[in-house]
Amino acid sequence: MRVCVNYQKEHLLQVPSLLEKAFGQIEGVEVVGLNNDPEIVVNSMPWNGIAKGSKGTVYWELDIAEVSHPECYGQVNIVYYPSNMRKDLWTDNYKFLPMAVDFDFYHPIDKKPEYDIIYMGRMDRSYRKEYIENLSKNFNILNTAAERGLPTTEILSKGKCSFQISEFSNLEQRNFEYSAVVPMVLERVPDIELFTEDEHYKGFTRGNYDEFEKQIRWCCEHYDEALKMRDRMVKHLKAKHTYIHRAKQILEDLS
Repeated sequence: MRVCVNYQKEHLLQVPSLLEKAFGQIEGVEVVGLNNDPEIVVNSMPWNGIAKGSKGTVYWELDIAEVSHPECYGQVNIVYYPSNMRKDLWTDNYKFLPMAVDFDFYHPIDKKPEYDIIYMGRMDRSYRKEYIENLSKNFNILNTAAERGLPTTEILSKGKCSFQISEFSNLEQRNFEYSAVVPMVLERVPDIELFTEDEHYKGFTRGNYDEFEKQIRWCCEHYDEALKMRDRMVKHLKAKHTYIHRAKQILEDLS
């Protein structure tokens, strides 16, 4: 089976690149370019337009909050969304396909923590600045940024825990990737049901800072138990939420 992932190639370690890598790890699949007569084409944020495969064409709308390319939906066999948050956009050919994690780049690293909390993420989002300022009064917190992949993993591993707050109430790529590295405190968004609270993560409701800090404190004060929670999440992610799982799902849907 010849498969092509159509995306901007300079976006390394973003979802399309990791999906392309995953297809190359599946027996019987050859990853090819658009000029090599692909049987299946997976389009993802394709600024150069929709390319079609001889046996199947899909489009993975990753920028679900912005909905950058609704004009593409009618040109493909399947439209994948990584979130159930915008049901008003669902079409007859809609399917839910969440993001995932590549363990070559995100994985546990055993080291003595230097911080209570590591936070990595954009600061122009609701609650994040407020929560970090409050946490800094009682916890040793590092708010930083790093190159995607192993540099991010190295820095996250310096903390006892991390957290995510979603501006658009959806599971982000970081929810999967960071959860493979460090104990996580995650906002209860609709698609969080992919994971099990207390078994895989500690949850909080947006706007309830007291509950949020309580979950952070548990991770810091019960670090050994928090690591066991992280390890259960890692096992769960490996079993169900890698990009190889996503690639195989696409192949199965088009078969």
